[in-house]
Amino acid sequence: MVVVVGEALIDRISDASGAVRDVAGGGPYNAARALASLGHRTGFIGGISTDDLGDLLAERLAAAGVSLLLPRSSHPTGIAYAFLDAGGSANYRFERAGSACAAVTLEAARQAWPGQPPRAVHVGTLALVLQPLAEAATWIVDSLDLQTLLFLDPNCRPSIISDRMRYCEAVRHVAARADVVKVSAEDLAYLCPGVDTLAAARGLHRSCGALILLTEGSAGVWALGEGFEEHIPAQPVAVVDTIGAGDVFGAAWLASWLSAGHGRAELADRASVVAAARYAVRAAAWTCGHTGAQVPTAADLRED
Repeated sequence: MVVVVGEALIDRISDASGAVRDVAGGGPYNAARALASLGHRTGFIGGISTDDLGDLLAERLAAAGVSLLLPRSSHPTGIAYAFLDAGGSANYRFERAGSACAAVTLEAARQAWPGQPPRAVHVGTLALVLQPLAEAATWIVDSLDLQTLLFLDPNCRPSIISDRMRYCEAVRHVAARADVVKVSAEDLAYLCPGVDTLAAARGLHRSCGALILLTEGSAGVWALGEGFEEHIPAQPVAVVDTIGAGDVFGAAWLASWLSAGHGRAELADRASVVAAARYAVRAAAWTCGHTGAQVPTAADLRED
């Protein structure tokens, strides 16, 4: 099993024309759906409300084949207000007070943790911010079996981070155990202000030793590993919006990696890392060509 830890919520999207629509979302939620849609048995540790919006989130997870590892929560579903610019990029504002996505306790995480160590754990976004979810996520990371691959996607959301120093320390703590860290140029601008993007990625690799997957939108992806740096071009696409593209990229990289039978030991293999990144680029482009955080299947990404 692959276990994804983090939030599930509703993206309330306002586009440049003023139209508003609700889309099931949350970075880890999108990643869990993508991993399952791409053929991997996936469990989700995150708060899903028993309200009507929570029903929608749970139904979408079940339809993708994701198992809920926690009982549903009596807290209301959280809302992320996403504002799209003319190019389809989103800025976010979060409604979090008392929401189900934050209400994952350490005790609940302990009870939900599978008896058999998972092949991989994916963690990030608001799992590094919201309490008590962040405490539960930290316990999971600190308890991992040495054979379990840890994939970190910080997916920084400055509008919800009240203590930047504390947040950066949480990222450093998880990165110290992570095997793969997926970061966007925007993430690095927040984590390393004033530092050139590629230089910041190199610094992150030196500090934690993990494989770094740096996404730069239409400028493509950099993979920085032990003894190599490789640029993977973006795939041209008519962008509808970019919501969920980074989440799907990370999940697709991990899905490709696991499907090839790889684990922690193969991360120094440049060719294997790049092959997974090319697959992930196709997956992200597919998502950019669809409205909201839709996730592809393996058939959608099959090359002719």
